[in-house]
Amino acid sequence: MPVGQQAINAVTELEALAQRYGIPSLWHITSRENVAAIVSNGLMSRHRVLQRQVPLVDISEATVQDHRVAKGTRNGLTLHDHVPLYFRARNPMLFCRRNRNASLCLLEIDTRVCLLGGVVFSDGNAASGSTQFYDHFSDLRFLDWQALDAVYWSNVPDGKRKRCAEVLVPHHVPASLVHRVHTATAETCGWLRLQGIDAVHSPTLFF
Repeated sequence: MPVGQQAINAVTELEALAQRYGIPSLWHITSRENVAAIVSNGLMSRHRVLQRQVPLVDISEATVQDHRVAKGTRNGLTLHDHVPLYFRARNPMLFCRRNRNASLCLLEIDTRVCLLGGVVFSDGNAASGSTQFYDHFSDLRFLDWQALDAVYWSNVPDGKRKRCAEVLVPHHVPASLVHRVHTATAETCGWLRLQGIDAVHSPTLFF
């Protein structure tokens, strides 16, 4: 993160933009089996998970990951070198995984993660060929906030892609920036609490 006055200015700018665009937090979708490791060690990029042979439950679609594996961003890294976070929790990815709600969790991430070095963000699903990447807070104006704020993204042209706009964090998100763990079911919430994890049952965040 930046230091000194530069850090103060960056935090001030980030807070102002987060308020303007309604971004109290960022979001990551995962399986409940992964939560204990994440709250202890943070979130790792797909490449880092594979390199370190971390035993995590993968909830992604293989065909989607095939599109992401070689695609680059503005910072010279591939998508798999980043931890993907969403601007909005209720998005097409979460909708497509609704049949797994019994084990799904949403990790609520502090927006200060954007102050880490090399962070970029996209105006839609990062794997899509028409998606653009940005690396400065002021570029948030290029995102389609109608799609991001809509109750149903299908009512907005290209809404499915745009609703999946991402913040891409190189390599690792520290555990200290994982604020809360939200669950779709009370059973999973209780299961996590038995492990000492401060989970919250938040069914309205899910489909």
